[in-house]
Amino acid sequence: MDKRWWEGTYRSKQNWVGEVLGEYRRKVAYIPPAAKDVEGLMEGVLKYISRSLRGTSNVVAATAAASFGFVYVHPFMDSNGRIHRLLIHYMLENGGFTPKNTIIPVSAAMLADLDAYNDALELFSNALMREVKYRWIDDELEVTGNIARYYRYFDATGQTEYLYSAIVRAVHGDLAQEIEYLIATDKARQEIGRFLDLPAKDLDLLIRVVADQEGHLSKVKRESHFSQLKPDEIEKVEHIVRESFQAYEELKGKSARGQSGFCVRPIRIKRTCPAYARKRATSGVVRRRSMQIVHS
Repeated sequence: MDKRWWEGTYRSKQNWVGEVLGEYRRKVAYIPPAAKDVEGLMEGVLKYISRSLRGTSNVVAATAAASFGFVYVHPFMDSNGRIHRLLIHYMLENGGFTPKNTIIPVSAAMLADLDAYNDALELFSNALMREVKYRWIDDELEVTGNIARYYRYFDATGQTEYLYSAIVRAVHGDLAQEIEYLIATDKARQEIGRFLDLPAKDLDLLIRVVADQEGHLSKVKRESHFSQLKPDEIEKVEHIVRESFQAYEELKGKSARGQSGFCVRPIRIKRTCPAYARKRATSGVVRRRSMQIVHS
């Protein structure tokens, strides 16, 4: 980001989340707390993070409460979502959930299913917006009802369930696929290197474009990047890449068909993830379907 737009402190005016639909039309989905309350709310978030990282809390539950609490406060005019996801990684590592210097790609799993991510965010925002009243005066938003205590006390049960399922997807889905992809690439490098002495960057590009095209080198790529390869060499490369990436493609196909045994939609669990629903049913846990805001 250009330094001219860097923010050196918390926001000093009311922000909102939504869409600009035209010159005079806006769709407001969520309204954070008033600017005057941000510093006090963020002091609570930071104290909670510090206390949680001392090992006195369930790390995933604490991470969900702190990270979603942060994004609901929306303390900056921009980049709140990115900081929210960064905070998830920070707390999982520093709380001892993941090994040091190890990153589980949780944010990638979250962004891979934006509907589920938005569902988790809306567990609080939809309930809150029933309490908030607002109107536009020129380009400024006048708000009433966004009382600080609503943001300070919220039930993070649904967000915690969502974060757990996103971690499961990241480990057994995205991370497993990434590892399988690296294994396949290394295997293809070795086999192709036995008969074709390409520069490393060209070899990696060749493997990647063939793998992306389901084991075939397109005419366009052949003419633009690999015109010096002979037809029999191309045929051997295609065969090796198909063989090397077979396990990766099977794993990717299972994930796409929902056969991997995990699901990142605890909010609509009965419709979208039967395996998870069965697990919940046998455990005797009943999911609360509505969001509760604590008025105290």
